[in-house]
Amino acid sequence: MSGAASKPLHAGHSRRTASRGCVPDVAEWWLQFHGTAVCGDSPGLAGKRCSAASPSSFVSATRVTVTTAWLPLVGPPSKRGDPISSRTGSAPQPTPNGTQMSAPENPQGTVTPRGLTRPHDTWAEWYDVVYDACFGDTFAWLTEATVNTVLTKAPAGARIVDFGAGTGRLAIPLARLGFRIHAVEPSGPMLSQLVAKSAREADPIAITTEQIDIQSFTGRGEFDVALCVFTVLIYVTTVPELRAALKAMSDALRPGGLLLIDLPDPSVFESFTADTQDVFRIVRITRDPLEAQTEPGTGFTFDEETLIKAPHLHRYHDRFPVRFWPPEVVREYASEYGLAVIADLSSEFSPAASTYWWLEKQAHIPV
Repeated sequence: MSGAASKPLHAGHSRRTASRGCVPDVAEWWLQFHGTAVCGDSPGLAGKRCSAASPSSFVSATRVTVTTAWLPLVGPPSKRGDPISSRTGSAPQPTPNGTQMSAPENPQGTVTPRGLTRPHDTWAEWYDVVYDACFGDTFAWLTEATVNTVLTKAPAGARIVDFGAGTGRLAIPLARLGFRIHAVEPSGPMLSQLVAKSAREADPIAITTEQIDIQSFTGRGEFDVALCVFTVLIYVTTVPELRAALKAMSDALRPGGLLLIDLPDPSVFESFTADTQDVFRIVRITRDPLEAQTEPGTGFTFDEETLIKAPHLHRYHDRFPVRFWPPEVVREYASEYGLAVIADLSSEFSPAASTYWWLEKQAHIPV
């Protein structure tokens, strides 16, 4: 999920310097919708703007330093169906290589109340392109490190549930290694991308899908390992939802089953601008002034405007709530559902600026 090679900084960000300014097409697009331009003549673009009567201010930029941050996926619930082949309510679709997949529902992007979009629905087909352009090498490292971490704990052929599976960044490589994957993702368009990518695999892989959010998932104790990583938990934004999500993850696991989870630090919730050869991306992350101050953690609104420059021009907008959850709060609630922290991997994943834990489901859950 990054274009040029990037060097990880503290707090999970990568800082990258581009030796080019915004192209005129991008400047004209920005001016058309906002009437102002992002300043391109000074380092640290995030949150800085300047007036511009023409696209020239974009072109004049010679060096642009971009600070980037992680942000993946989760959202509202949907239907459920057969627990074996497909839990989306749709019949499994045949694929050229025989992969067992399910057709996701709601293939089109949707708009929810107050102008919020369901996360990533509006740009699912561009998701991999944008993340590769903005985070590339760094996120490739994070993916490989996560797969290797799973390999240290998961028995051969284990059943793994991947919460917030997105387009299959973890589900597909883990399935290639012989694990039986159940991909859980609330966004139909994101699951469509996962299905399409899996169908292109040279050899059949064992993936089933379910279009639903974590807190609405009904576990049956059938999984050896559960994954909730790549900032998935930030899309759970209330205490009742958080409790329901942790209970669902616990219920999904057999006694002794393991959960790998990450909890982003506050520093991850920062605005940023990225201008690469393929995308021009502006992300604003602002604290929600209307949130109940009695809730633990901090609520934010993620608001993104992005222009895809190649292979052809395409514009999208995404806006949705996210939340920082203090690790001690998550640990306390998790323990109520029989999930105990058995290993802290945060130092191994320090570039991601997140707390990383292995949790184990206890044989006897406290009442």
